[in-house]
Amino acid sequence: MGVFPVAGSGEMFHLAHAERCAMARATVEAVGGRAQVLASGNFGEDLDAQAEAIRQVADTGVNAVVLVLSIVPLAKSPWAHEDLVDQILRLSEKVNCRLGMYECPSPEHRVLRPEDVKRIAASGRFDFLKETTQDRDWVAEKVRATDGTPMALYPASLKVFTEPWIEGVGGYNGIIGNIVPEVFVRINQLAEGNQPYCSQIRELLFEIERRFLNELYPASGKVLLRMRGLSVGTRARAGKNPVLSEAQLAELAPLKELIDQALTLGVA
Repeated sequence: MGVFPVAGSGEMFHLAHAERCAMARATVEAVGGRAQVLASGNFGEDLDAQAEAIRQVADTGVNAVVLVLSIVPLAKSPWAHEDLVDQILRLSEKVNCRLGMYECPSPEHRVLRPEDVKRIAASGRFDFLKETTQDRDWVAEKVRATDGTPMALYPASLKVFTEPWIEGVGGYNGIIGNIVPEVFVRINQLAEGNQPYCSQIRELLFEIERRFLNELYPASGKVLLRMRGLSVGTRARAGKNPVLSEAQLAELAPLKELIDQALTLGVA
């Protein structure tokens, strides 16, 4: 179990690097060792600049620094899998901390193949992969590619994670987990026995996701967290609607009932 604050939902591309480090440090302090904390860190124009940025994030005390694959500097264009893997491994050799990877869809969606995962995982430097495809069988192949290594794979796809359990998967790491993390803790705990629960809650989660994950996000996500009682602001730097109108807020209000249903469904 862990948290990944400096990522897409954390508006990483809209922050100065000092702000990213401050967010990571504040999260480490708030968590107080109760869970793992990861933060994206490879920002910069070339491998040396990215390595320095990674060191700065590592110094905040996070458990691992995540490489955003869409911004890893490549030797060739258009991108090729072999070049990407080579650059990932070169970057890993320039730093002395635990690492992770994120198949971030923006600005360019670079998805690893199972053979790529196997090669990177074999280095022993990586603990985490946020996988962002929608194909359960493909995800399962990539999970198997991590066998015998420290790397754990976390699908971002709600569809993949609520389908039959993939043996060896690390857990869920998608956007709706920001809103109802308790649901995914429960799915993880049930493991291969989670299908009765998933069949009950799947459509409810899809409906919540459909109604807030749009051009209003991430501001819409912050509104839902306020509905849950968290003291967070609702302004955003990312998204087409960083400040929501009264009409947009009214559209989100009915989601509170759906969230409450998701939190109580199947709980004795």
